[in-house]
Amino acid sequence: MNLRRLLVRMLLLFFVVVPAPMVVLAQNQPSPAASPNAQSLKSEELDALVAPIALYPDNLLTSVLTASTYPLELVMADRWVNENKGLKGDQLKAEAEKQSWDGSVKSLVTRPDVLSMMSSRIDWTQKLGDAMLSQQPDVMDAIQRQRKKAEPSNKSSPTKQQRGNALVIGNAAYKSAAALRTPNADASIVAKTLLAAGYEVTELHDISKADIRPRIRDFLDKVSAGGPDSVAIFYYSGYAAQSNGENFLVPVDAVVNAASDLAGEAYRLRDFTDELAKTPLAARIIILDGSRDHRFGAGSGKPLAKGLAAENVTSGALVAFAAAPGAISIDGSKDQGLYTGALVATMRQRGLDIEQIFKKARLQVSKATSRAQIPWSVSALDAELHLFGASSQQVAQNDSKPKPSRSKRARNHQIPIGALREFIRRAPF
Repeated sequence: MNLRRLLVRMLLLFFVVVPAPMVVLAQNQPSPAASPNAQSLKSEELDALVAPIALYPDNLLTSVLTASTYPLELVMADRWVNENKGLKGDQLKAEAEKQSWDGSVKSLVTRPDVLSMMSSRIDWTQKLGDAMLSQQPDVMDAIQRQRKKAEPSNKSSPTKQQRGNALVIGNAAYKSAAALRTPNADASIVAKTLLAAGYEVTELHDISKADIRPRIRDFLDKVSAGGPDSVAIFYYSGYAAQSNGENFLVPVDAVVNAASDLAGEAYRLRDFTDELAKTPLAARIIILDGSRDHRFGAGSGKPLAKGLAAENVTSGALVAFAAAPGAISIDGSKDQGLYTGALVATMRQRGLDIEQIFKKARLQVSKATSRAQIPWSVSALDAELHLFGASSQQVAQNDSKPKPSRSKRARNHQIPIGALREFIRRAPF
């Protein structure tokens, strides 16, 4: 281990233990020096520089700030992604790992929108990288200023309930596959819960191939009309399947004998999530209770892969599955699904934000099945979301807490700690 790498690791460990400004350092090689002609930027210049990225989730922001110090590698990575558009999911990540780029650059291949932006705006990227190398504390201060400025419109208060539209689908009466017992009851209880929370709910049951696309299109139109402060929630219970790293929702009249049938017989989830990502919203929540043992293709000797594939999540979204990628969920012996039952029970608890809801549901299901089924979720939400608001006790506790000191001397930034721990865990020292 060379001396510089040793110093890098010591600094990372120090900044995790002691509250300090974010120090973003390379995982695979020493960060380059700032451009010799780089000049210190004033506060207003730094504010303008970080404005496009300040509201990114912390993990994405960390990658962007680190990767900005490797502008040439970003350009190479963007070209590589464009030349390898056939790679998806885990295969994309595996091939990216073989490249010689810094780890932060590799992490952005699953966010081609961000990668393309940084590559096409190379002057901005270079300027951000220079600022990170020579004015790191000032950059972090600028990010905090931008986040604080955005709080009234982008972060809900503990008692505020965000409203929006929900689409709830339960598919049970399958014609070419075993009928399912719980999806109709599951969809109904989810719809009632969201209605009680103030959402406008569209509830559909046993939807066909001819209907699924236009009904989802109707929902997307409603979501768009709801405005940028609204929330979109999509819940699906029924059969779903994966092929080549992509997930498909299976209508009740679909005939799936091979993976190649999914494109014509089922609805590709990516078509929905891509369209939803283009719509300005406060949050996008996607819940899939479809990791069932479908047995598609078993009769032809070409069974489809089990479970569902991991989904790449865009900023402002949360995706949740009843079981981990590649795993199968357990319906249980009751008329209500095990996962949805746990999820609805936590949904109805006041004071929990949406990420806490999915965490508690995961723990309940994991315990109930002795870890045979572990629900999975990934979040890139930009704001807290409480379905039923915070409890009065929680509000009182939040109001009574002393405000942390924000003196410039302390520079107690909240962004980097978790991200730096993850960097240390992954760094190949």
